[in-house]
Amino acid sequence: MLFFETSVTKGDDCGPRVRIPIIDLNKLKGGWHKFEAYAEWSHGDDGRFILYIDGVKYLDYTGPNQTEGWEHNYFQFGIYLCCTRDTDKVLPSTMYYANVSKAKRREDLK
Repeated sequence: MLFFETSVTKGDDCGPRVRIPIIDLNKLKGGWHKFEAYAEWSHGDDGRFILYIDGVKYLDYTGPNQTEGWEHNYFQFGIYLCCTRDTDKVLPSTMYYANVSKAKRREDLK
């Protein structure tokens, strides 16, 4: 499952504040897909994160989306197994990226 998640720091570790399922990864397996993400980072209720997959809006989140206690935020995308239990049950997998770009407006993405 692909998730949108924001974090809260807990001492030297962090945990999820919000965790929203987006799409079953089996629906994406074996093909190329276009991901477009928009983020307006904020500690307050004016934070925003929108995700399009192949031109279809899958997520439109409004609310805090910065990690508490951090001045700057970051965006992770890919295979991420932090705090995964039973790692011996995780199957090997590969993800490829092409044409990664960044723009101020969606229309300007490559």
